Amino acid sequence: MTMGTLPDWIAAAAALGALFAAIGAGRQAKRLFDIERGRDHAVEERRSRSQAESVAAWVAAQITDPKPISYGVVVRNASEDVVYDIDVKVSDKFDRDVSNLHLQILPPGSFYVAQAGKDWAFAAEVQSFSEEIRPVTKSAKIGILNLEFRDAAGSKWRRVNSGLLEPADGATQQ
Repeated sequence: MTMGTLPDWIAAAAALGALFAAIGAGRQAKRLFDIERGRDHAVEERRSRSQAESVAAWVAAQITDPKPISYGVVVRNASEDVVYDIDVKVSDKFDRDVSNLHLQILPPGSFYVAQAGKDWAFAAEVQSFSEEIRPVTKSAKIGILNLEFRDAAGSKWRRVNSGLLEPADGATQQ
């Protein structure tokens, strides 16, 4: 049995070197693929949250002359797309059982919805009022407890009274 010629050994060493180079290149390609996949996931998550981050609600007072002041909620959609199934849970200064404000659809813009006893009036653009609509910022009793809605992509979101935005009902963002 012969050990082969020198050219055979050189060819075998070159083939072995090419194999190791291919393995190294494959590992590097996988690392780069994982990095790009992570970037794509982060971009998709930011895109998914971008509309949700543009939706907010706060309690406001409609300043009329003479008094009384009427309270309500300003619901703002600063995105370019409509949001759906908006539910706002509000606490009032008298600790009354106030029904949730529910809107089927919220186009872009800022809308004031006056509280009418335990119910709510129709939403109207804030700019359409001649009276001042002032945010209630110093009351511990009056505030938004919870805001839930569905974005244009179908993802459900919740903004709690601390302002934290999270997917609603454990739903994953699309």
